[in-house]
Amino acid sequence: MRNVTISLDDDLVRRAKVEAAKRDLSLSRYIAGMLEDALCREDDYERAMKEFFELPDELVSFPGGRPPSRDELYDRTVPPLRGRNAKRNHQPR
Repeated sequence: MRNVTISLDDDLVRRAKVEAAKRDLSLSRYIAGMLEDALCREDDYERAMKEFFELPDELVSFPGGRPPSRDELYDRTVPPLRGRNAKRNHQPR
């Protein structure tokens, strides 16, 4: 293991010390764990993206041969209610 020196804002150090103490860790071990977690998440993301882009085209194709437009993705029109639910929302005149 290697020692490094970093500069942090005083408030950030205070808050980090409190969180480390809650976990019964030294500040150094707490920060090392956070860095490790962040780097592992980044590695997982990169691996998932690489695997996705290596998929055959037919597995990631879109209906109609093109990706949906923004309007199609966010279409919020609600179809009319039918059956039992329609009666529940019926308003008398």
